[in-house]
Amino acid sequence: MRDTAYLLVLDGFADWEASLAASEINKSQRYRVVTVGLSDAPVRSMGGLAVLPGVTHQGVDLERAAVLLVPGGTAWEDREEPEVTQLLQDAFAADVPIAALCGATIGLAPIPFT
Repeated sequence: MRDTAYLLVLDGFADWEASLAASEINKSQRYRVVTVGLSDAPVRSMGGLAVLPGVTHQGVDLERAAVLLVPGGTAWEDREEPEVTQLLQDAFAADVPIAALCGATIGLAPIPFT
């Protein structure tokens, strides 16, 4: 059952993009929104909000994933995270829709969509 909307949170993520999407998904009560981090340590958004990931990238259950939300932000400008690339590739291979917003589309560049 695909009942989980995973929201990737990285240091410098655009909190307003994530919050708009998550609030609409959450209010439907059809899906649960779960934040995903590279570790279980809090991350800080562009707006200065501290967010505690619900799971790490290794804890994402792609069989339950209805969508992977990937907000933009400064995280995409400064570095490439192999763990993020792997998560995106795995999600794509599992037919999980990936909703990349704004600068997060940069993270999709290394994925072979074939």
